[in-house]
Amino acid sequence: MDNQKLYGALKTIQEACDEQVSKHNSCRYCPLANNDGQCRITPKHEYAPLNWYIVEPENAVKLLQ
Repeated sequence: MDNQKLYGALKTIQEACDEQVSKHNSCRYCPLANNDGQCRITPKHEYAPLNWYIVEPENAVKLLQ
């Protein structure tokens, strides 16, 4: 798999999450959330995409820590 493409996809998800929280101060209207505003990308006990720590491909073997 191309790590640069994976990095771009993770950043896109993170930016979409950030945009929704900035606009609405919640995940209620996020296209990645269910009707209750809960993220469908991550389980409840894990960090939302907004809080992901994404590492550039050339700096790490794992892109998401």
